[in-house]
Amino acid sequence: MAKSEAYRTLVAQKIAPSEKASGVMGNLYSGSIFLGMLSGLNLAATQTKELALQKVGFIAYGSGSKAKVFKGQTQPG
Repeated sequence: MAKSEAYRTLVAQKIAPSEKASGVMGNLYSGSIFLGMLSGLNLAATQTKELALQKVGFIAYGSGSKAKVFKGQTQPG
């Protein structure tokens, strides 16, 4: 179905800007990786655990065929 010019303009001006980050990060399932990371860092900070140079694995998957798997390493400070 063809979209009207008014519809395309509305999407470009009002909706597309809000999709930039999720287009880079992925769907909300993927976004939960970063919320989990923040929760883990917060808990470790309250328990005064040393996290510098620790390796961390990240895994997220959704109901579709996409998944994200990557590793990170904490830094001093």
